[in-house]
Amino acid sequence: MTFKTEQVALRAENVDRAIKGLVAQMYVLKTLVGTTTTDSWKDTYFTEDPAVLTGGTGSGIEGIPRLAAFPELAPSWLKQSAVQVKYGGKGTISEEDATTDYIDAQKRTMVKVAEAIVSAVDGRIYTDLSAAATQTAAAVANWDDAVIANRDPLLDVLIGVQVLKEANVSTEGMTLLLSPHANTYWITNPKVLANNNLDKTFNVKVTNSVTDDEALIYVAGASTWKTAKGLSTDVDVVSGIKIVIKAWEYGQLQVHFPKKLYKITDIEA
Repeated sequence: MTFKTEQVALRAENVDRAIKGLVAQMYVLKTLVGTTTTDSWKDTYFTEDPAVLTGGTGSGIEGIPRLAAFPELAPSWLKQSAVQVKYGGKGTISEEDATTDYIDAQKRTMVKVAEAIVSAVDGRIYTDLSAAATQTAAAVANWDDAVIANRDPLLDVLIGVQVLKEANVSTEGMTLLLSPHANTYWITNPKVLANNNLDKTFNVKVTNSVTDDEALIYVAGASTWKTAKGLSTDVDVVSGIKIVIKAWEYGQLQVHFPKKLYKITDIEA
């Protein structure tokens, strides 16, 4: 679709819809973690200790004598806080480019502005998830090891699933996050290919936001993207001179259950 300078009202509406549509299709991690809204600049949230509760020494749950008091079971939460972060950018197209370029400069500018916002937000989400993952281990061998027989990405992932279960995490809704490089050696690994029902155990999502040399298992509900203002756009037309397309949003990642994360490191040679 080509936008002309005289179509100011239509252009603003179409640009807004187009950029939001593009962003919605591009997001991987923001879609995975889900979004909730807030009307505060600073939010307080809690991370829950996933340990199974016990009655403590000398006050066991099992074998309570007749008429004895029940042991006290006290869950615990860690109080945390975070502030909203603004993500944004703009693209400027001259009036000449908008009307005479061989390519649709305005459409391509919209795509690239949307791409930049997505890259920044998804990149922040992965960085925060990676930092919050206290359960982590190095790969048994590099997934791209020169000796194919040494590669065992499936074992690395299943060890992660085991660790999650031992931490009393329900492993329903697991997603394996991979970089494009790691995904190549995942989908071509003979052991992975031999287990054609893995999609019933976990999903695989591939994104450049995943740090090189890492893979991450994410269990649904581990975190959420908290936003005070979702993606917004603005089109400023300076008649006869330029069109300025801006896009921005606010947000922060809140990790509520870090035990629902498992990180695999050293997966690349």
